[in-house]
Amino acid sequence: MKGMKWYVEVAAGAVATFENSVPFFVPDDLGALHGPMSGTVDLPLHLDWSQSSSYDLSRPNRLRSFYAAVIREAGSEQDLADWLNRGLLVREWCHLNIPVIARQTWERAHPELNGRSS
Repeated sequence: MKGMKWYVEVAAGAVATFENSVPFFVPDDLGALHGPMSGTVDLPLHLDWSQSSSYDLSRPNRLRSFYAAVIREAGSEQDLADWLNRGLLVREWCHLNIPVIARQTWERAHPELNGRSS
Protein backbone atom coordinates (compact mmCIF):
# COMPACT_ATOMS: atom_id res chain seq x y z
CA MET A 1 0.00 0.00 0.00
CA LYS A 2 1.38 3.36 -0.97
CA GLY A 3 0.45 6.18 1.38
CA MET A 4 1.21 9.80 1.90
CA LYS A 5 2.72 11.34 4.96
CA TRP A 6 1.26 14.77 5.63
CA TYR A 7 3.01 17.49 7.52
CA VAL A 8 0.94 20.48 8.43
CA GLU A 9 2.68 23.79 7.97
CA VAL A 10 1.70 26.57 10.31
CA ALA A 11 0.85 29.81 8.51
CA ALA A 12 2.90 32.93 9.17
CA GLY A 13 1.65 34.61 12.32
CA ALA A 14 -0.26 31.54 13.48
CA VAL A 15 0.55 29.71 16.68
CA ALA A 16 2.09 26.28 16.27
CA THR A 17 0.26 23.71 18.37
CA PHE A 18 0.75 20.01 18.82
CA GLU A 19 -2.41 19.32 16.81
CA ASN A 20 -1.43 21.37 13.78
CA SER A 21 2.19 20.23 13.55
CA VAL A 22 2.16 16.44 14.07
CA PRO A 23 2.60 14.38 10.88
CA PHE A 24 0.15 11.61 10.11
CA PHE A 25 -0.47 9.10 7.35
CA VAL A 26 -3.38 8.96 4.91
CA PRO A 27 -3.73 5.93 2.62
CA ASP A 28 -4.07 6.38 -1.12
CA ASP A 29 -6.72 3.65 -1.27
CA LEU A 30 -9.22 2.90 1.50
CA GLY A 31 -9.67 -0.54 -0.07
CA ALA A 32 -6.21 -1.45 1.20
CA LEU A 33 -7.44 -1.21 4.81
CA HIS A 34 -7.92 -4.85 5.81
CA GLY A 35 -7.83 -4.69 9.61
CA PRO A 36 -10.01 -6.61 12.05
CA MET A 37 -13.78 -6.21 12.01
CA SER A 38 -14.65 -7.95 15.26
CA GLY A 39 -13.27 -9.43 18.44
CA THR A 40 -10.92 -8.01 21.02
CA VAL A 41 -7.80 -6.37 19.64
CA ASP A 42 -4.61 -5.45 21.47
CA LEU A 43 -2.74 -2.58 19.85
CA PRO A 44 1.06 -2.66 19.91
CA LEU A 45 2.89 -0.22 22.15
CA HIS A 46 3.82 2.16 19.32
CA LEU A 47 0.10 2.76 18.65
CA ASP A 48 -1.23 2.77 22.20
CA TRP A 49 0.96 2.99 25.27
CA SER A 50 -1.95 3.36 27.69
CA GLN A 51 -3.13 0.75 30.17
CA SER A 52 -6.29 0.39 28.03
CA SER A 53 -4.68 -0.84 24.80
CA SER A 54 -7.12 -3.76 24.51
CA TYR A 55 -10.23 -2.93 22.48
CA ASP A 56 -13.49 -4.87 22.24
CA LEU A 57 -14.66 -3.93 18.75
CA SER A 58 -18.26 -4.91 19.58
CA ARG A 59 -18.48 -1.90 21.91
CA PRO A 60 -19.03 1.27 19.81
CA ASN A 61 -17.07 3.60 22.12
CA ARG A 62 -14.08 1.23 22.23
CA LEU A 63 -14.20 0.74 18.46
CA ARG A 64 -14.16 4.50 17.95
CA SER A 65 -11.32 4.97 20.44
CA PHE A 66 -9.39 2.22 18.63
CA TYR A 67 -9.81 3.90 15.24
CA ALA A 68 -8.91 7.33 16.60
CA ALA A 69 -5.74 5.94 18.23
CA VAL A 70 -4.61 4.26 15.02
CA ILE A 71 -5.29 7.36 12.89
CA ARG A 72 -3.43 9.61 15.35
CA GLU A 73 -0.51 7.30 16.06
CA ALA A 74 0.15 5.31 12.86
CA GLY A 75 3.84 5.38 12.03
CA SER A 76 3.46 3.86 8.59
CA GLU A 77 1.03 3.04 5.84
CA GLN A 78 1.25 -0.57 7.00
CA ASP A 79 -0.13 0.38 10.43
CA LEU A 80 -3.23 1.75 8.73
CA ALA A 81 -3.61 -1.31 6.48
CA ASP A 82 -3.17 -3.77 9.35
CA TRP A 83 -5.44 -2.15 11.94
CA LEU A 84 -8.18 -0.24 10.08
CA ASN A 85 -10.99 -1.75 8.02
CA ARG A 86 -12.51 0.25 5.19
CA GLY A 87 -16.14 -0.64 5.97
CA LEU A 88 -15.85 0.17 9.67
CA LEU A 89 -13.91 3.35 8.97
CA VAL A 90 -16.57 4.68 6.59
CA ARG A 91 -19.37 3.70 8.97
CA GLU A 92 -17.78 5.23 12.08
CA TRP A 93 -15.95 8.20 10.53
CA CYS A 94 -18.31 10.93 11.73
CA HIS A 95 -18.08 9.61 15.31
CA LEU A 96 -14.28 9.60 15.58
CA ASN A 97 -12.56 12.02 17.93
CA ILE A 98 -9.55 12.94 15.81
CA PRO A 99 -7.70 16.22 15.22
CA VAL A 100 -9.53 18.60 12.87
CA ILE A 101 -6.57 18.78 10.50
CA ALA A 102 -6.46 14.97 10.27
CA ARG A 103 -10.20 14.82 9.53
CA GLN A 104 -9.93 17.51 6.85
CA THR A 105 -6.94 15.85 5.19
CA TRP A 106 -8.50 12.38 5.15
CA GLU A 107 -11.75 13.84 3.76
CA ARG A 108 -9.89 15.71 1.02
CA ALA A 109 -8.18 12.48 -0.01
CA HIS A 110 -11.35 10.36 0.40
CA PRO A 111 -14.56 12.38 -0.09
CA GLU A 112 -16.72 9.30 0.66
CA LEU A 113 -15.80 9.77 4.32
CA ASN A 114 -17.89 12.91 4.57
CA GLY A 115 -20.66 11.80 2.26
CA ARG A 116 -19.45 13.67 -0.81
CA SER A 117 -18.57 11.81 -3.98
CA SER A 118 -15.35 12.53 -5.81
